[in-house]
Amino acid sequence: MIPVGRWDDGRSPPRPFTTFAYGHPNEDAIQLLASGTSRERGEPIDVMVGERANKFRETTIDKAICATDWDGTVRVFLYAHGRVVVRRSRQ
Repeated sequence: MIPVGRWDDGRSPPRPFTTFAYGHPNEDAIQLLASGTSRERGEPIDVMVGERANKFRETTIDKAICATDWDGTVRVFLYAHGRVVVRRSRQ
């Protein structure tokens, strides 16, 4: 799960320390997370990811990666026998 503001937060007027200024979440980090999971997301979504600071592009997320910008509030429930349940406020 990635806690992140909207991709264009801080785009206009430019402000330091914003999602836009840092290119967050970075596409390299997204690719790394995607390569480390075999779980599918359910329904793929199209989101904006950072190529670098101040530069974003749209990409499709089909792996079980959650981010607060895309999914709203994310709650992860872990149960004693290994069951994991993820609930998102934007389904």
